[in-house]
Amino acid sequence: MAGFNVHEKMLLWAKAGISNYQILRAATIVPAQFFRQDKKWGSIEIGKDGDVIILEKNPSEKILNIGTFETTICNGNVYAKKVVLNSLY
Repeated sequence: MAGFNVHEKMLLWAKAGISNYQILRAATIVPAQFFRQDKKWGSIEIGKDGDVIILEKNPSEKILNIGTFETTICNGNVYAKKVVLNSLY
């Protein structure tokens, strides 16, 4: 799952009563399992591939926190630029 569209869907799922835990799983490990790639990506484990987004605030506490990017690690490069997606709130 990627892009702003995913963030919008996650917020809609929260409004529909889906738990934050279920929403975060739907955005990470569930797609990996669907594509039978969960041994390669979908969760953070030693030996797995993947890009990582580090958030300033915990999305398991409040799903709106998915828009508080602190650092991004993509293809082994670290981008430590803090960005807040105010347009989603």
